[in-house]
Amino acid sequence: MKETISEVEIESLTYHEKQKILMDHYGFEETLKKTSEELNELLEVIDLAIETREIDTERFIDESADVFNMLDKLFRKFSISSNVEERMLFKVDRQIRRIKK
Repeated sequence: MKETISEVEIESLTYHEKQKILMDHYGFEETLKKTSEELNELLEVIDLAIETREIDTERFIDESADVFNMLDKLFRKFSISSNVEERMLFKVDRQIRRIKK
């Protein structure tokens, strides 16, 4: 049985609570499939920008938000958000060191 939730209740939830509801509803496998789909859609925007040397900013924002939301669900499922943030910083630092040599 579906649980109903009002607009007011939705608005009162935190981003993290909303992400948990979505992950619980769709499950791991569907979340992985949707993540792949969203990544492909972002790649299409990027590939088109490379080809045309112009970017559809609205679509880029939209697809980026979809990808971030899907990845965030997975990070939370595995409790690895802080690990990912640490790795991101490490990789940025490493890249800066490479270009400064």
